[in-house]
Amino acid sequence: GMGNLFSLFKREKIEKEIEKDCSCENDFIDPYSYCLVNPYFKSSENFSKIFSDFENRISSLQRYFETNQIHIENYLKFSKDELNQKKKEVKNQKELAAYGRCYFSDEEYFYEMHYLSVILMIFSLFETLLSDVSVDIAKSENKWVEDHMDKSLPYIKRYINFLEFECKVKLPISDDEQKKLDIIRKIRNNYLHSLEKDIPEEIQEELKRLMDIDDNKIKVNADFILMTFQIVGGIAQKLETCYWKYKKNKYKMK
Repeated sequence: GMGNLFSLFKREKIEKEIEKDCSCENDFIDPYSYCLVNPYFKSSENFSKIFSDFENRISSLQRYFETNQIHIENYLKFSKDELNQKKKEVKNQKELAAYGRCYFSDEEYFYEMHYLSVILMIFSLFETLLSDVSVDIAKSENKWVEDHMDKSLPYIKRYINFLEFECKVKLPISDDEQKKLDIIRKIRNNYLHSLEKDIPEEIQEELKRLMDIDDNKIKVNADFILMTFQIVGGIAQKLETCYWKYKKNKYKMK
């Protein structure tokens, strides 16, 4: 486990370095205060298991993202320090080269794997939410979701269309949100089909226009992940409002 991993890197040395180099609040998250803040989605007081599960999962995913981000930063920093140290100590060039390959490989791929896994999870949570809401509302309408699915559309769009055209539940997604969601979906698909680091040119251009960015190259980085949380959380919030509006009209609830 974690202890074994740290013992590989001389635990005491690491702990001294942490004290020396960094203020602890930057390196360790206080779980108590962290769990009280959930900036991306807050389910309403009307209880629905669908939305409370989504809230719990998306807030755990955010904490998972941030804690791993910190862990990776520290791990790579210690790995680099260790590499520099070993260059002075180790006489066996073969061994040194093997450790060097290990370090440069982690530096190259850790963040990519981290960001990709979180994007996949955010989409998975959002698709599950849309599916659960659609099935729930379809039951109230005595319909089967599967009978009304346009399989040619992206997964998310199928459910949004089903809710709007079959159940008269229109989700008020702005053009801006729709475009950003499409871009993130394209990036997710691009990564799924090929672990290339670069985002294709046409997606780059769309994203620059949308996000009002002048950079030459857009990378999937921590800011990009937080934007994804924000967009998905915002749309989920609107979906919940629509859901309760529908239920109240349908069952004449107060």
